[in-house]
Amino acid sequence: RAAKFRAETGASGEEAQRFAEYVNAASGKSVLGLDKISDTATKVRTDMGLMGDEMVAQSDRFLAYERASNQGAETVLAYDDILDAWNLTAADTQKVMDTLIASHQAYGGAVTADQDALAKLAPVLRGANMDWQDAVALMNAGKASGLDAAEMVPALTKALSQVESPEQLRDLIDQLAAIPDDGERAAKAMDLFGTRGGLKLAQALANGGLDAYRMSLDEVTGATKDASDALDDTF
Repeated sequence: RAAKFRAETGASGEEAQRFAEYVNAASGKSVLGLDKISDTATKVRTDMGLMGDEMVAQSDRFLAYERASNQGAETVLAYDDILDAWNLTAADTQKVMDTLIASHQAYGGAVTADQDALAKLAPVLRGANMDWQDAVALMNAGKASGLDAAEMVPALTKALSQVESPEQLRDLIDQLAAIPDDGERAAKAMDLFGTRGGLKLAQALANGGLDAYRMSLDEVTGATKDASDALDDTF
């Protein structure tokens, strides 16, 4: 495995030795196989460019997340896309992981779809001065009303085409949530987000606006580890 790691990454002999030590140590405290651990650690090195202690720490995060979300090493590239899209760093990885796991537990949907949508929503929402947590809140609102994460992208893209400046988008979402009449709120939402997206989001926003679907970091911290550990419970 160390030889394959060197071939795929161009790593030095010293780095390959550190990789081998990590894989062996991780396998001794995990139910995951050597190949899975090796594949994930290699992806962390190639896709994220992390080495040494950073590679070890990030690999541990991904192994727990992959287990919790029933995914494989391809998750590393998906997260590299998310981090790049939102101008985040490797240090932000755990926050996003915990938030998406908590979102899945609370609102359902496929974690893979959430990952993809989160990356794709970045150019739409960053222009509106909204952050990745706003994006997850919108995805939660959509899922709560039957609009899956993938459908949020065209809905929000249409909304941006309806406003004079991207900054207006957040204001319009807040204004929609404040409309007490269901029919009026639905009509305005459909004008903004399109027929399907608008109707669904109008229903969701009636229940406390976007803030009702936002997940604080205090609320979600540890969600990935807890989900992964739960799989070891034989109860």
